[in-house]
Amino acid sequence: MKRSANTFLAVLAWLATTLGGTRFTVTYACSPGAPGSPPSTWPETSGLPRSREEPALLMFLHPPCPGSRASLGELSLLMTHRAGRVKARVVFFDPAGIDGNWAKTDLWRAAGAIPGVVVERDPAGDEARLFRVGTSGDTLLYGADGRLLFHGAITFGCGHAGDNPARSAMEDVPGGGALPIATTPIFGRGLFCRNQPR
Repeated sequence: MKRSANTFLAVLAWLATTLGGTRFTVTYACSPGAPGSPPSTWPETSGLPRSREEPALLMFLHPPCPGSRASLGELSLLMTHRAGRVKARVVFFDPAGIDGNWAKTDLWRAAGAIPGVVVERDPAGDEARLFRVGTSGDTLLYGADGRLLFHGAITFGCGHAGDNPARSAMEDVPGGGALPIATTPIFGRGLFCRNQPR
């Protein structure tokens, strides 16, 4: 009888620990990151080229961020619908003083495989700082005139792929005119973390 009570208490303790850990993980994963405050016009000092004929989309990613794969999946769908009507760049954070191949993970290759997307390294996060973003997955859309039209996540939340208002808004606006949504919450890890990519 005593052994049964001890086993029951051990199972209860295990269950409480497991549920508590799961709740923490879900809460952390589903909590919005720090919202960026990108400049309202494309910074003249940026080293990233900008077309003056089409809208420019920038997605900033941290190579090992788990939500990055979903962000790239949404970007791939967006580029399919807006083929030739937007210039897109995926900009990977690359810490200073680390091997130049640090950012070139499977996510780098996945981004490079999306038609119409150019992949860039961001040594020391200089471009991310210039565009005032700090969370992996933050996506900026600037019009051909250099005005900011949108910033935030193009995933539904928590790094989940699927139909979402941000991607739909960008798909439906011809020529990069005003969007029905200007910003969305961003979910992802901080961009400036030096954790080694997996």
